[in-house]
Amino acid sequence: TMMKSINDYTVRQFELELAYTRSVLKMLQAQINPHFIYNTMQCFATNALKSKNVEQYHLMSSFGQMLHYAMILEPSIVPFSKEVEYVKRYLELQKMRFNSEDMAEFRIEPGVNEVMIPKMILQPIIENSFIHGKIFHSSGSILIISAGIGGNFVRIVIEDNGEPVLQEEIQRLYLKFKRIRETYGQQGRQASADVGDTLKEEDENGGRVQGYGIGLENVYTRLLLCHGSCELKIFANSIGGTTTEMVFPISAEQGKS
Repeated sequence: TMMKSINDYTVRQFELELAYTRSVLKMLQAQINPHFIYNTMQCFATNALKSKNVEQYHLMSSFGQMLHYAMILEPSIVPFSKEVEYVKRYLELQKMRFNSEDMAEFRIEPGVNEVMIPKMILQPIIENSFIHGKIFHSSGSILIISAGIGGNFVRIVIEDNGEPVLQEEIQRLYLKFKRIRETYGQQGRQASADVGDTLKEEDENGGRVQGYGIGLENVYTRLLLCHGSCELKIFANSIGGTTTEMVFPISAEQGKS
């Protein structure tokens, strides 16, 4: 029995070391690829400026700065204002892509810009408005990003008047949220029960929402890990599109009340 225990321990240690080595290699590779893309974009931007194509230069330079923001792993927690700055650059590129003059509206209440949040939680949700909601495909598009503080909680709402999310997709997504909460144990159980209560049935294919799922699952998981509890809802709204709402506590170290 003792020899078997020693052998099992040795195997586990080897597997852990192998997993660690693989993780380091993946991390190093992840650092190299974005840097190559970023440096290449900067070269293109410089050439555009030499050709006196100022608009193209600004767009490519802006995209280069977006890449730089996204590829830096640390810090993983940033002020809300940094996220807004990144999103505004992203929206400028989308306006160019769809040749649209429609503007996004930001309704940011005092105090929110200083709140620390996980990096890259706004862009995946806004991207859903373009990919699934198909806003900016025609004139009259509406995209509103609102954020405020109530008590010790931050509330972020993103709404559009594109195509509404289907109820079936909502149910599948909430099922995935439920499983994420269960996976992270006590942290997950602290999350709002409102999301879980919306579930109606088990999905035989694992609860993956087509398209919507990956980005929102990622956002939900990071909010849960960072803030200990969170609530993320998505629903069809009264203006004909989709609304996504996030509510999570402000970190205690930020000293807000």
